[in-house]
Amino acid sequence: MDKVSMGDDEVYKDAKGNVIVKIDQRYKRSAAVDQLVGNASKAKKELGWQPKTTLKELAEIMMFSDMKNLKITA
Repeated sequence: MDKVSMGDDEVYKDAKGNVIVKIDQRYKRSAAVDQLVGNASKAKKELGWQPKTTLKELAEIMMFSDMKNLKITA
């Protein structure tokens, strides 16, 4: 698969030149998001879902992942 163009017109084609992946502008959202907020209460209420990871554990997982990517040791 070859990347044929970049940015908003990004397209990937196979060896025969058939378009495999193309960005659909209808589903693109701005990367400049001021705040993202989640609330799991609906999933808990309707699905009986419970998180397996606490907020503190999630923060640690994310921090250690960033440290690993940046090659920083604790």
